[in-house]
Amino acid sequence: MINTISGNSSVEDDFKDDSIIFKTNGKESINLIVVKRESADTLKVVKNVRKVVDEFLETSNNAVQVQLFDDISYYIKRRLNVLVNNGVIGIILVTLSLLFFLRTRVALVTAIGLPVAFGTNLILMSFMGISINLISMFGMIIVIGMLVDDGIIIAENCYRYIEDGHDPHEAAIKGTNEVTKPVIATVLTTFAFFGPLFVMSGIMGKYIRNIPQVVILMLLASLLEALFILPSHIADFVKKTKSQKERPGERFFKFIVGYYEKILVLAVKWRYASLGVVAIISIAAVLLAANCMKFVLFSSEGMEEFYVLAEAPLGTPIEKTSKLMEPVEEILQTLPNSELKNFVTTVGQNSDRHEQTKTGSHIAQIFVYLTPEADRHRKTPQIISELREKIKTLNGFDKLTIEEVRPGPPVGKPIAVKIRGEDYKTLKTISERIQTFLKNIKGVQDIKDDFSGGKKELQVIVDEEKAASVFLTTRDIANTVRHCFDGAIATTIKTTDEEIDVVVQFPETEQYDRAVFDKILIPNKNNKLIPLNKVASLKVEEGISSISHLDRKRVITVTGNVIEKIITSSEVNKLLTEQFKNINNEYIDATLTFGGEEEDSQESMKSLFTAFIWGLMIVFLILASTFGSLVQPLVVLTSVPLGFVGVIYAFFLHGKPFGFLSILGTIGLAGVAVNDSIVLVEFINNLRKKGLPRRESIIKGGILRLRPVILTTITTVLGIFPVAYGWGGTDPFLKPMALALSWGLIFATFSTLIVIPCIYAIIDDIRWATRNFAKHEIEVIENKLHRK
Repeated sequence: MINTISGNSSVEDDFKDDSIIFKTNGKESINLIVVKRESADTLKVVKNVRKVVDEFLETSNNAVQVQLFDDISYYIKRRLNVLVNNGVIGIILVTLSLLFFLRTRVALVTAIGLPVAFGTNLILMSFMGISINLISMFGMIIVIGMLVDDGIIIAENCYRYIEDGHDPHEAAIKGTNEVTKPVIATVLTTFAFFGPLFVMSGIMGKYIRNIPQVVILMLLASLLEALFILPSHIADFVKKTKSQKERPGERFFKFIVGYYEKILVLAVKWRYASLGVVAIISIAAVLLAANCMKFVLFSSEGMEEFYVLAEAPLGTPIEKTSKLMEPVEEILQTLPNSELKNFVTTVGQNSDRHEQTKTGSHIAQIFVYLTPEADRHRKTPQIISELREKIKTLNGFDKLTIEEVRPGPPVGKPIAVKIRGEDYKTLKTISERIQTFLKNIKGVQDIKDDFSGGKKELQVIVDEEKAASVFLTTRDIANTVRHCFDGAIATTIKTTDEEIDVVVQFPETEQYDRAVFDKILIPNKNNKLIPLNKVASLKVEEGISSISHLDRKRVITVTGNVIEKIITSSEVNKLLTEQFKNINNEYIDATLTFGGEEEDSQESMKSLFTAFIWGLMIVFLILASTFGSLVQPLVVLTSVPLGFVGVIYAFFLHGKPFGFLSILGTIGLAGVAVNDSIVLVEFINNLRKKGLPRRESIIKGGILRLRPVILTTITTVLGIFPVAYGWGGTDPFLKPMALALSWGLIFATFSTLIVIPCIYAIIDDIRWATRNFAKHEIEVIENKLHRK
């Protein structure tokens, strides 16, 4: 570097000025980011990186310290462990439940469907280019309990014929044929509810796309196994001998059948009253959800990362900003080792998940990585709350906030109000009003806007006429001024292993003196040196450090976080909408847009609702073609809202808010909930075709389907419960969907066994009354004609 001015110069060998400073756990560091190719295996990449690091440390003689952070393989391993452990527990529980209710051989040939479906799914995934990742594993976990549902229906029906004395081969064929149509319909209805998730829009659609793919592939594999492999196993391995003793499960089932028959007889007899009770329970659930339940797009449960964003006054040198961050780093280092894994500081740049990357010597960020939530006593929000109180006492910052990193795809901040207009003064006034309003709402914190007021600037005003008279352009003047302060590369010196730039600039001591501008000489095209003060003047103005636009207008965004236990982002946005709905009347040119999590929530829910409606329409068409009726599909579909009622009560009793994943689980529930109803209605129809009276066909149909209905519900619930309650390893991200699916199915099963028969009987009442009314009208008309 050559420092030169007024003919005096000095040469210094120095490093280039830092534009960004990295620190790890408070010490300066060099950060290396490893990015894998799309086709690469994350676990293998991380393993190889660790191997390289270990080999380097062996030869470094402890000269440096190396730490690994933001290791995505940890989350993949954790979810893989959840899949394996809960899958094993689920398979054991499913097999035990099958062994309890069915004969040993029937239970075992049915349970074989689980590994067959899993293996087939992995092969199909490989052919389709679907990798085993966090989301595809999510789909495998939620479908564990559903895999044997169609197998149970077929196996139980075949065994029923064996119990009645039929030959196993005959029973396998007859039992399978009898339920093939409804079994295919049950799988198709599940496809119908999960399939439309393929076309979901936005970041959510991309995020969950692997889930319906995996669910459909696994259910398709289980269906093929149940229709073609299972019957042959039943024919070859299941035998009925007279010496078999009654098993405990069979005695228990007979006990259940006795009570169920009594309840069903009473329910069908008092069907209108029964339906009234169910209606009251359902209305109560809706009111409970509307008034007492909260909606959070992605809950903070399971959060293991957060970051600190800092902004010092504009113009603060990067070294001073780094010094200001040291007290923040010291506060973080007070966290116990059981809670803090490590933290990385970046001075000169920050980037959160909601805004564009900012750069500047006055900007800094600390990314904090915590230990897994299961390994510490305090949850992340408690840790953040404590740190917020501590950093409030620190001085030297214009802004110092803590931002949460919630599990799931990157969504907007809980509160993000975008103020559009042309006049910054007006936009800033509205921003201050909104911030004042938010400060008075309990549970809202970290309130700020993204407007960065400019610092005072020393502007060089060029007199273009004078410049032109001495053969100078504005560009010539600007380049010379910039080179004087930022330096210009004059040449490059090559050494054995690197190239060193020779930079010419004013000495640092002169750069902060306004009088230096009188010493600047600018060469014109004739290589004559023209003093700057002859062609330009200096002016001090307050500038703007950055300008943001939205739809071609200037915009200021007010943001904030919420404490979920006190208030949700949806509730805050409703209050904001009500408070500032008439803002256009006060400021004609200004408009408000509510973005962030609220915008993402509305987009996600709209897309999810659209997918659900498409699913319902497709399911209705499937059921209408299966039953040859337009009324009976509506009977079957009543199990869907009743399943939703179960979800509401489950989340209320567990103290959990509704979110995107819980609603996604509820949509999956809709596909599962109708399965048992389809087979039940099909059996009642078949019995009526054989000539049984309505009441007897309903009661007998319910009793015949009781065992498979209970079995499919138990196996599905037991397959999902380990995920919902973390019996084989916890993953907070998976819990909401598993909770919705399991408890909603339990309530939907009740509707299948009790409510569906009642509605079936009521529809028959309506048909009977309609037929009698029509018959009466015809008789009246015939009598009138006869009299004439």
